[in-house]
Amino acid sequence: MIIRYFLTFVLFLSFYSLTLSQNPFERSYISEDDNVYPIDFIAAENGGYYMMYLINGMEAERDTFLGVSSLDEKGSENWSRQYTISDTISISMLGGQIREKENGNLILYLNLDTLNNAAMYAELTSTGLVEDAWINNSERESDFESVLNISGDDTYILNNVDTNTSASFNIISRTGSLTNWAKNFSRPDTFLIADSERVVDLKESIDGNHLVLGESRLSPFLEGKNGGFLMKMDTDGVIIWSRSFTSLNDELVSFNVKRVEELSDSSLIVVGYETSGIVPLTSGFAMLFTKDGEFIWRRNFNVKTGLFNTVVEDMVLSEDKSQIVVSGYSQEDAPLLLRTPYLLSMNLDGSINWTQEYTQSLDFDFALQKLVNVEGGFYGIGGIMRESVLDPNYGLKIISTDDEGATLCHVPNMDATSFADTLMTDTMLFEVNNIAFTLDSLDLEVGIYSGFNLTTLTLENFNFCPDEPIIATIDATTEGASMYAWSTGESTPTITVNEEGVYMVTVTINEEICYSLCDSSVVAVYDLPTVNILQDITNFCADGSVRLIAQAQAEAGVQSISWSTGSSDPFIDVNDNQSYTVTVVDNCGETASATATANFPVLIESVTIGIDTTGFCEMDSLILFATATPGEATGYTWSNGTSGQSTLDIAPGTFSVTVTDFCLDQYTAELEVTKADLPNCNENCLLFPNVIVPNSEEELNKSFRPIEVCNPNPDAYSLSVFNRWGQKVFETSEIEDGWNGIYNEQPQPGAVYVYYAKYTVDGIEQEAKGDFTLLR
Repeated sequence: MIIRYFLTFVLFLSFYSLTLSQNPFERSYISEDDNVYPIDFIAAENGGYYMMYLINGMEAERDTFLGVSSLDEKGSENWSRQYTISDTISISMLGGQIREKENGNLILYLNLDTLNNAAMYAELTSTGLVEDAWINNSERESDFESVLNISGDDTYILNNVDTNTSASFNIISRTGSLTNWAKNFSRPDTFLIADSERVVDLKESIDGNHLVLGESRLSPFLEGKNGGFLMKMDTDGVIIWSRSFTSLNDELVSFNVKRVEELSDSSLIVVGYETSGIVPLTSGFAMLFTKDGEFIWRRNFNVKTGLFNTVVEDMVLSEDKSQIVVSGYSQEDAPLLLRTPYLLSMNLDGSINWTQEYTQSLDFDFALQKLVNVEGGFYGIGGIMRESVLDPNYGLKIISTDDEGATLCHVPNMDATSFADTLMTDTMLFEVNNIAFTLDSLDLEVGIYSGFNLTTLTLENFNFCPDEPIIATIDATTEGASMYAWSTGESTPTITVNEEGVYMVTVTINEEICYSLCDSSVVAVYDLPTVNILQDITNFCADGSVRLIAQAQAEAGVQSISWSTGSSDPFIDVNDNQSYTVTVVDNCGETASATATANFPVLIESVTIGIDTTGFCEMDSLILFATATPGEATGYTWSNGTSGQSTLDIAPGTFSVTVTDFCLDQYTAELEVTKADLPNCNENCLLFPNVIVPNSEEELNKSFRPIEVCNPNPDAYSLSVFNRWGQKVFETSEIEDGWNGIYNEQPQPGAVYVYYAKYTVDGIEQEAKGDFTLLR
């Protein structure tokens, strides 16, 4: 069996790299009954994508709906839903955005085409159901576009606002349905609508603040030119710094910024495109700024040479932030010519790494509008297409590439050109004012959208009994398929195999667009069954029984279970500790057995308290510990409020502990600790000399008495001195008195004498004894 597992694993590994190379795909999402227009496109945190789009029926009676789809990593539908705003509110083409929260829910923003340019905000579950929806009825006259960003639990909304006299932008911070703050940002010198700012991007920076990228429709320092601006603000909307910039190109017609990203060192990349020249042509650009908004370099680029426009739509950084990847489209400078979508990768110095035009995707109105960095280094691009000029049918398209822009149908080429350019920058000032921002509740009706007709591929798995011959026919027949590539080397829609293994197929679809579907079929022999016995003691306290449960592992399925008691149930309840056997038979007739003896909890009968005086003299406290017999405790409660098998407390005193056993029965023990139970912490409290010299000139050495006294002073002190014959030659009860070597008014000879002292410290009786030498 181990060999079979190993062979299966090796076979899987041999096709793993093939699987990775097949992740890129191109797929279109067209409805026969509806025109579908893209609004936003993001990568899901758990893999795959979310698409947000407008659904506009081709028939006059069809309404306009909001649509959201969840796709897997190959672009197949998980679910698609349509949302009805209101019978009186239609959806604007001004745009909207979708973002994913940390909890997996989705936040939507959508412009609504009403007289006062309202905007809708909604929170959806990860399956597209509506949790809440709100509407903001503004008094703005036009251009009610927004940029949306999620930062933890907070949502940041940026509204561009146009009036008859000027343009500015609002920034609103919200948590759920509550507004944290709302502010308006405007230029102090703005007096014409042509001299105004609009926001195009918002990002949370590495340091927790926020980056704002926008456009200035007239440069503040070079009249007549469009420019851009970068601003950094904190989470309360306070501006940290702001910088304006514009091109030095004298023939500049327009200057459009699109996206800002932050590199690992906190420097900032900005991309966009400009139109300039006597014969106006459009070229893309990338610019690098410091973390404080100071200009470093700028590179302009063109995907094609000649009279071709290069338009930038979006940008992401590679997973390791070492590459700048830009998306957009190129188009010849002539009317009604096809747009060619492209990807372009730049190094951090602005040099071009690789470029790719997706020439197979030449739909009349297709532009790569959204670019996302999918985990593993793959880029997914969402766009818009229509099938023909004469009979337009708008739909969506996704191109997913590997980390060098390659798909199943395209290989990167290096035709792009770039050149260095410069930039003029200056400090930019804003007037900031608090504004009122409220949301009203909105009913949002949700339904299933089934307009897309996507081809899917699902292969069947096959299992066989150990003694059964292996014959499996795997069918991968798929509508619209132009090629089948099996891991066995075969190229037919079906294959027949007679060995275990993982069989993989790649099906290439060439209807309307090039993409592939991949799936695998596992052909395996069922493992032999196994069984073990689990024990459940939930009912022990009620009736004293233990439940034995048969845990069977049977790939072929369990046919029967039998216990040595005669029961055929998955479990039995027992009241003794005998051995019990269970036998399992699977649907292939194979058997497995297990034997177990029930283990019953042991309950407590008594509890005692012990003392650990280790370290008492240093810590002035002792350790009390509870011992429960014969069972084990599940909880302890001490009289000092602690819980644990042991507790630390100051003695002496009376202490108690209550112990709980498995069945929640409680037992209590009490212990009185007296001074006699405590160790003697005052040994050598009095220090006596080893030698005395009565004739010495130093007073300290002339008599025998304590030369060091402990604190506090001892009580009940007595000292006795004996000669070598045991005769008492001196005694005193005053600690200051000492023996000077005189007995019966006669000097005693030089010799060794013995002493014995008794005293009390803190109520504890101590003693000291030893010998000393008298020198003459």
